Amino acid sequence: DPDRQVDDQYWAVFDRDSFPAARVRRAFELAEAHEIKVAFSNEAFEIWYWYHFDYNPAATSRRDYAAKLSERLGRPYKKNDPALYRELLPMQLKAIAHARKIRALQAELKQPPEQANPYTTVDLLVMELRRYDSEILRDRAEKILRRARARQLPLTIQDESELRACQRADTLERWEQQIDWIPDIASLLTSR
Repeated sequence: DPDRQVDDQYWAVFDRDSFPAARVRRAFELAEAHEIKVAFSNEAFEIWYWYHFDYNPAATSRRDYAAKLSERLGRPYKKNDPALYRELLPMQLKAIAHARKIRALQAELKQPPEQANPYTTVDLLVMELRRYDSEILRDRAEKILRRARARQLPLTIQDESELRACQRADTLERWEQQIDWIPDIASLLTSR
């Protein structure tokens, strides 16, 4: 991409399905050679959805996920369901934790991604996308404001406006570090 910027990211999203392991390995090699990050699932993308509900380290066939998801959703699971993201969003952090846990387990077993079942790195892409999700950023900004008020930290109207208008996670991270670093008024008064 001739217009690629320093902070641009390119992602390939794919799953194993029934492709041979060598072909999947080659996809990883090509992605790395071209600086493309990978959101991969073995055997199926639906493992990512499943992790919103449960952690399951047992190998599962991609054919079983639709029934499992239908049961957990309380309705038939449909691939590419536009309502699914919003429905699963409250459980997204749990899914991220489950994906990390399964990768750690597979790393201990020295299983390469194309052979590890279950396995997913979709959470890595989701974490990047969460950095720009306005609803998540607003919620995070409100939590920062509540923490600052609870600690009796002086915030100007301009500070509050900046936080509420925040469009990037790195700005919120700066605020979180600042609030954690500044001692609260009560502890200053009692330390004298």
